[in-house]
Amino acid sequence: MKGKVEQTQTQIWGVERARQYARGHKKYAGMMYGGIIKDVRSLKTTGRFLEMGAGPGFLAVMLAQEYPDITITAVDISPGMAEAGREYIAENKLEDRIEYLVGDVYDGEMVGGLGKFDLVCTSFSLHDWRP
Repeated sequence: MKGKVEQTQTQIWGVERARQYARGHKKYAGMMYGGIIKDVRSLKTTGRFLEMGAGPGFLAVMLAQEYPDITITAVDISPGMAEAGREYIAENKLEDRIEYLVGDVYDGEMVGGLGKFDLVCTSFSLHDWRP
């Protein structure tokens, strides 16, 4: 068995590449995020949610559709991915409940400025975080 290959740069920076990524992964969104939706359901959390490393916005949209009483702040380091995510949020007519920002999880000032949340989650992005 081969060892893990260290990934040094996986952020998708251009909006066209981000849109391409979103189109290619959209059909897998239910499978990718279904377990997270189930976990959130078991927590019975309401209020404000924060998703760090939100990618194309699939999880944020699924959460907003499942929980009509929550608001979500989605954050990603990639401006292109944020644009693709905003487009997906608009497609689903959820702009009033999901705010998508460009930001870095390591920017304490930005993260602190977002305020308090009832639930914070991330998925498929931890491999990009510094130890």
